[in-house]
Amino acid sequence: MIYLTSCDNDQNLAEYFKKLGKHKTGKSCLYINKLADVRLDVLEQIIGKSMQNLQSDN
Repeated sequence: MIYLTSCDNDQNLAEYFKKLGKHKTGKSCLYINKLADVRLDVLEQIIGKSMQNLQSDN
């Protein structure tokens, strides 16, 4: 499980999720069973975007 900030109200993340691969999302969580099921470059972008959202909220 990966905790993401502001993932439920960020339209940009929705576009990344479409490209990510096999996953599930909760309100602020991203669930991945195996890293082999997802595109790691897209996962890196999602995590980076989440970090930007967290820093801009402070």
